[in-house]
Amino acid sequence: MSPRVQVGAYVDAIAPMKAVRMGIEMNRLLGVDDIWFGDHTRHFLPAAMWDPKTNPMARIVPDLDAWYDPTVLVAKYGRKRGFRMGVSVTDPIRRSAADLARVWMTLHHATGGNVVFGIGA
Repeated sequence: MSPRVQVGAYVDAIAPMKAVRMGIEMNRLLGVDDIWFGDHTRHFLPAAMWDPKTNPMARIVPDLDAWYDPTVLVAKYGRKRGFRMGVSVTDPIRRSAADLARVWMTLHHATGGNVVFGIGA
């Protein structure tokens, strides 16, 4: 018997918190194995495209540059949701190696090992 293919899903770590919870819950209902949050400080879409008059998503997410810290979201949801969570990806430029090691070791223990650390630039 071959192993089951696992599926992960990306959820934007963007305000409001209700949008994050909705993204996690939708993916839980779909049966995903992992949830991944990006570690961004700005969005890639131009602000002119984010108008509630022409874009219904802008009614839910009013500010494309209101990013939450993904490590805090992993700490908040990582243990109680029953699947692994990770960051895709944290860059080692804004966060020092010692800080990243301390944060992710803490998340590993706080979530019962349900975290995956993604690092890149």
